[in-house]
Amino acid sequence: MDNLDLDFLEALAIVIRELENSTLKYIEPSTLGVTPSNRDKAITNILKEHEAITVTTGGWVVKPNGKLQLLSQEVSSLIKQKKQKEKDHLIGRIKDIGSLVLSSIAIVISIISMIISCSQS
Repeated sequence: MDNLDLDFLEALAIVIRELENSTLKYIEPSTLGVTPSNRDKAITNILKEHEAITVTTGGWVVKPNGKLQLLSQEVSSLIKQKKQKEKDHLIGRIKDIGSLVLSSIAIVISIISMIISCSQS
């Protein structure tokens, strides 16, 4: 699941949260905003692969085996990691830009001092 993008993981987290908060044993995916789109099919497949639900012809049955809570923790952890990576990447880019600006200033100062020293000769 490490290769999933942040938007997808957040959508998955919303569906999992809704499933956890539901008091129903049988849930129609459309009540959770899950449609037959490819993205939502992927959400269904992940829930099935992690044995959190059983898919029936008309909806989902949440399995009372604790796998949904484990999946919820895993998805939350992945979301935090991906957000931290994005933040770290942004900080790295800001540092790179700062270094570039300082290098440019140093070059300009060197050129100006060469011009001044040549004009004094």
